[in-house]
Amino acid sequence: VFATGYTLLALSFVLFVAQAKVPPVIGILMPNCAVITAHFFLAWGFRSFYSLRKEWPPRFWAYLGSSVVFLALSCAFSLEYPVRAALVTAMIVLSLIECLVALDNEMFRGARIVIRAVVVSVISVFLAGNVLRVVLLFAGPDRNSYFMNQSSVTTMTLVGAIAYSVFSVGIALMLDIDRLVSRMSFKALQLERMALNDHLTGIENRYALERFLDGEIERQDRYLEPLSLIMLDIDRFKEVNDTWGHASGDLVLVRIANLVKSEIRSIDRVFRWGGEEFLIILPHTPIEGAVDLAEKLRVAVEATEID
Repeated sequence: VFATGYTLLALSFVLFVAQAKVPPVIGILMPNCAVITAHFFLAWGFRSFYSLRKEWPPRFWAYLGSSVVFLALSCAFSLEYPVRAALVTAMIVLSLIECLVALDNEMFRGARIVIRAVVVSVISVFLAGNVLRVVLLFAGPDRNSYFMNQSSVTTMTLVGAIAYSVFSVGIALMLDIDRLVSRMSFKALQLERMALNDHLTGIENRYALERFLDGEIERQDRYLEPLSLIMLDIDRFKEVNDTWGHASGDLVLVRIANLVKSEIRSIDRVFRWGGEEFLIILPHTPIEGAVDLAEKLRVAVEATEID
């Protein structure tokens, strides 16, 4: 969609160059329609990029249809260049507003703040520039009949159009790269969680334990705070698997893991150490507190019925 918009912009400037030598339909109507359509294609591109519900809403057809009718009438009645240019510029302003509207979504707000600031700033600057162009079209002395006649407003418009085309390409690339980086970061986070969490019980595994325990031991040595560990082993677990099957054994592991998580403090961590073994780390806890918690867990497990 973006590429089609840029192609239409390039085509419009080719036709503008020859507008004094060709019929008005080719030199005036077609390039101006191409400019307007190109800018709405850019708005369409943003809507498509973020998968909005209506990528090409019906109002876009209304914008383009009314523009074609007005431009056709301007050719038929030989209206002055500033009138035509004002209409085209007004449509460009509408398309830029539509670009900003398309950016009002959760995905864009999830992009990095620098990216958001650059995108909104670029579009806003060019929106303000086109509003200024409308003022200059009627305030200045230039009443030429063609866009490519030499004037300060035409020069500013040409430079602005080229600049916006370049910047809009950069915007599209930045947004695409930022989304790609976000997806890669999310995938990396998922892989890390898969690597550090036990897939059956959902608690952390012994790889996560090694990373966490190193930090806790360093903290204990530095601040001389107590640190206790509880090893929890399920008695006669092999009998459960042999008698009722491994699915029942898995259920026992899940229920006990959830029970332990519900009984420990928020600062405590429980890890799956081995098959039916769990390790609980208790920061800021002396041995007496660990003994009390171990007995509490033993009683809770003993009282738990697993169907």
